[in-house]
Amino acid sequence: MPDEPTFDPNAKPIWQEFDEILSSLPREALDRLPTDGARNHDRYIYEEEFGSLSGWRTKLLQPGEVNIGREVDYIVARAAERAGCIVQFAELVLFSTKDGDAWLFDTDDRLALCMARAGVRQDFKVFDSPERFSIEWTADYRVEGAEVVVKKRSGGVETVRGFPRQSLALLRRGSSERGA
Repeated sequence: MPDEPTFDPNAKPIWQEFDEILSSLPREALDRLPTDGARNHDRYIYEEEFGSLSGWRTKLLQPGEVNIGREVDYIVARAAERAGCIVQFAELVLFSTKDGDAWLFDTDDRLALCMARAGVRQDFKVFDSPERFSIEWTADYRVEGAEVVVKKRSGGVETVRGFPRQSLALLRRGSSERGA
């Protein structure tokens, strides 16, 4: 039979351990901790930095959670804050870059829409209702290496930089890769 754990009367209480750990953290790390308790816990859980996308917020939406207007406003606000962020639902991928740009991509049809430049919201049309949404796409795109090349329907080609390399896989996928 395994030995029973023993109580060490000289051990520090757990709250002292936590206090020591917290006091060793840099002030800027403490400033990033939520101040609203668990009220917005989903946002903190699903948008935290992780793995190879460190420094980028990510969010994968499930069916029934989609409100395209809200997500567009959210990603444009992140761009204004110069925060890298990725939101994905179905074939749509929204990006904001640390340069203040925001983009919406349709990975099935290789469509693109610029929503913000240098933190400033651009003029674009996205219509949203509880039953459906529509997007007035302004460009097509392709991924070349670590860059996204956008061909504007009004004429001209633009190279978009600033996406984390690992996230470009989201834009490379297409209907043929999913067997559709």
